[in-house]
Amino acid sequence: MDVYAPEVFLIAETLRKELPPPQLDELLGRLATHAELVTGMTVFEHATRNVACPLSREGWCSVYSVRPHTCRRHHSQDLAACQFTYDHPDDLEFPGAHSRELFTELTEAMGLHGAVYEYFGYDGTVYELGSALHEALTDPACWQRWSRKETAFQKASVTPMA
Repeated sequence: MDVYAPEVFLIAETLRKELPPPQLDELLGRLATHAELVTGMTVFEHATRNVACPLSREGWCSVYSVRPHTCRRHHSQDLAACQFTYDHPDDLEFPGAHSRELFTELTEAMGLHGAVYEYFGYDGTVYELGSALHEALTDPACWQRWSRKETAFQKASVTPMA
C-alpha cells in the first residue's frame, strides 16, 4: 500500500497509544518481516503479488479509523470479481471489482494530497506502508526529518502510486 509520511506518523502514534508493549513488539516483528519482503521489489512485483498487509488482523484492518488514503479508495462492487483479482494478481487487464471511474478519481485526489505537501516543501514521496511504518516505529528521527522538510524515511520502500 502506498502512503505519505504524515499518514504513517498518524498510524504509528495511534499504535503506540493503543497497543500494549507485547502486541507492539509482535507487530514490529511482522513489520520487519514485511519490510524485508517488499524492499527491493520491482514495480511489476508490487502490482502482481498478494502481499498481506501487516496491519490486517483476522481479515480486519487494525487501524481502520486512521487508515491511509490509499486504503480508503479501495472498494468492491462484486465479490466474484474481487476473488478473481486476488486469485490472479498478475492479470492486470481484468476490470476488477471496483468502479474504475471512482477509483481513478480517488487516486487523483490522493495525488493532489501529495502535491500539497510538495508545494509547501515537505516530503511528498509515496512510501510503502509496512516498511515506512516499521521505520517510523523504530526511528524517532523520521518525524524530525519530515518536520524539517527533509526526506522522512531512509530505509522504507518507495513505490509508485497505483
